[in-house]
Amino acid sequence: MTELLEQNVGPRDEEQAPPSGAASRRRLFIALAVASALLATGGVVASTYVKSPGQLAAETKAPPLSMITATVEKRVLSDTVVARGSVEASSQFQVTPLGGGQGAAVQVVTAVHVKTGDAVRPGDVLLEVSGRPLIALPGAVPIYRDLKPGDHGTDVAQLQAALKSLGYPTTGDDGGRFGPATKQAVAKMYAHLGFDHPVTGVDDQAKLKTAQQAVDTAQRQVDALDAQIHAASGTPATTPPGGKSGASGGGESLATQLAYAKKALLSAQDDYRTTVDTTGPMIPISEAVFLPAFPAQVTAFTAKVGDPVKAPLITLSTGRLGVHSQMTPDRAALLKPGMPVEITVTATGKHVAGKITSIGEPSAADAQADGGQGGGSGGGALTSRVTIDPVDDLGPEWAGKDVQLTVTSASSGADVLVVPLSAVSTGADGVASVVKATKDSSGPPTRRVQVVAGLTGGGFVQVTPVRSGELAQGDQVLVSGS
Repeated sequence: MTELLEQNVGPRDEEQAPPSGAASRRRLFIALAVASALLATGGVVASTYVKSPGQLAAETKAPPLSMITATVEKRVLSDTVVARGSVEASSQFQVTPLGGGQGAAVQVVTAVHVKTGDAVRPGDVLLEVSGRPLIALPGAVPIYRDLKPGDHGTDVAQLQAALKSLGYPTTGDDGGRFGPATKQAVAKMYAHLGFDHPVTGVDDQAKLKTAQQAVDTAQRQVDALDAQIHAASGTPATTPPGGKSGASGGGESLATQLAYAKKALLSAQDDYRTTVDTTGPMIPISEAVFLPAFPAQVTAFTAKVGDPVKAPLITLSTGRLGVHSQMTPDRAALLKPGMPVEITVTATGKHVAGKITSIGEPSAADAQADGGQGGGSGGGALTSRVTIDPVDDLGPEWAGKDVQLTVTSASSGADVLVVPLSAVSTGADGVASVVKATKDSSGPPTRRVQVVAGLTGGGFVQVTPVRSGELAQGDQVLVSGS
């Protein structure tokens, strides 16, 4: 048993014998096999990094070119112009009061009664400059001077009509003459608005007093001379015809003196009447704006209380609302009066129909040119003012709105063959053509087809094949590639 165990266990490590020759050969074979495998693996890895010139050329060669095509369509083709515009009244008035209250040294906004977009009615006070009002009055003639007592003219007649429409009649004054009744009406209007009425001058009362004193002095002189004459003759105080009764005791007779005194009285009375007629309540040019139609609207006004007066202080508009657009000349050239227009409010999408009524000549305007597609250019650029008249009256809510204008400048009217603009090319001979992709695999992949180009619109162009039947709906035409 002991011997058997010793045979199975074998010698311990430190007691093992040196390897035999067969074992050495076996180990050498294993080492050679591992080395060979490593060399093979390195060759494979190296082969992925080391490439022949042919391999490099094949791998860097451009991929085969592909064709990008579009389908030939048949439909109605329209050419449209899209632009921006704004809704404005037919007439606009820029108003800047030329002076403040009497004695005011600085023109400054002291009160504001309206804002942009507000409706304006006859008799409304829009704002105050240096404590004095700017009053809206009905009338077609712009105010161009102070309207004062004693003035005559169509502008005075217009003022009288405006006062009457507000409930302040001028009955008794001739039409177009600023008389006592007109003065009274002006004074009543200012009192109703809560302002002291302006007067022709701060010394009006002094002038009236002086004129009255002159009349009184002349009257006393007449009375005194008349009394002397009648006392000397012993007759009642009446002057006989010819004024020859009585004497002064030397020099001019009393009758002559009386005649001169009466003449002086008449002159003093005329001066007094003139003073009365030319002084008193008035309408300064700075305190009224006449507008031809009401209600008007405040189109632009940004001043605040305390701001200095700068022109234009306030812009008002009247009349029927229309649409105006500043377009570049090349786009305006596509339009004609009478063309239909779709007017769309940019913010809400609400739209109405209209038509072009006028196209202005190109001019260097300060207004920004239209930028409907591709933008526009600003101040100084040549633009044409295009006016559009809505078919139906626009409500006041449209005033001042920014709108988009869509104008159909041309239409095929019926279905026509159309292709993208990029599909049509023109050769050196001026002949237009498209490249049609063929369906016959045995022949060339493409064939050039001569066409006549027609109407363009929306990136497409109408095409008619020169040879009938060479191009039809559903065909594919080359738009990119080769």
